[in-house]
Amino acid sequence: MRFCKTYCVLTLLFAISASAQTLVQTFDAGEDTSNWGAGWVAPGGFTLNGPGFMDPSIGGNNAGFRTTEIDQQTSRDFRNNTAGVNVQSAAYEVSLLLQMNFYPPGSSGPASGVFDIIDGTFGENATNIRLSYNVGVPTVLEALDGANWRLLDVDLAVGVPYSIQYIVNPMTATYSVTVAQLNTLGVVQDSVMLTGLAITGNALNNHNNGQLLFYANTSAGFISFQTDNIRVTNNIPEPASAALFLVAGALVCFRRRSTVR
Repeated sequence: MRFCKTYCVLTLLFAISASAQTLVQTFDAGEDTSNWGAGWVAPGGFTLNGPGFMDPSIGGNNAGFRTTEIDQQTSRDFRNNTAGVNVQSAAYEVSLLLQMNFYPPGSSGPASGVFDIIDGTFGENATNIRLSYNVGVPTVLEALDGANWRLLDVDLAVGVPYSIQYIVNPMTATYSVTVAQLNTLGVVQDSVMLTGLAITGNALNNHNNGQLLFYANTSAGFISFQTDNIRVTNNIPEPASAALFLVAGALVCFRRRSTVR
C-alpha cells in the first residue's frame, strides 16, 4: 500500500476558500446552497444537516446522509449549475469528505453491493471510483480509466472517514483521483493517487461533467453514507504549497489497513 502520499488532498481540509470560481458546501447550519441549483436543498430522501462524522473544527458539525434502506439502492446527484465554476475549458477540482457505515448501526452489513462516486451522470462519466464488496471477499476500490477499471491500493472501510479528490482536465479529457484515509481531525493515515485516467463517454460533449453523483446498491443488507465539505473549484493549488499544511501531520502518519467485512 502506498504510504502518506498526501500532497493532493491537503487543501480539502486546510485551504477551503470561496470565490467566484469556487463552490463549497459544508452542510452546516445557515450554509447558502442557492448556487447548487434546483434539488440541492434537502432533496427528497436525502437528509440535510444529518449526523456529522468529522471534528467540528474542520466543519464536521453536520453532514449529508443517505441509506440504501429503500429498495436496497440509492442515488443522489449534486449539480453546480449556477456556481460560476468553469468546467468546460479549464481544469477543476471536485473534492469531498466521506464515511460509509453499515445500516442500521451495529448490523453486519450487506452480502454484496457497489458504491460509486461519479463526476457526471449514469453512463457519461468524467470521473468514477467504485467500491465493490462481497462477504468473505477482499474489498476492491477501483477507478475508471476509459473503458477499464484500475485498482486503487487503499481500502475504503466502514466507520472510517476519507477524503476524495478528483482533478479534471476537460482539455485533455483526463483526470486524477486521490483517496486518503483520515482520522476525525483530518490527519492523513494512508492515501493513494492515480493520474492520467481517461474520461469516458460523452460527459464533456453533453456538459454532464461538473456535477457529483453518488450511487449505492446493496443485497441482503444496507449501508448508509455521510458526505461533507463538498467543493468544486478552478483554484487548484500547487502541490508544493499545499504540502506545507500537513508537515506536522505527515510526521505522525502511520500505515493502517482495514477491510469491509
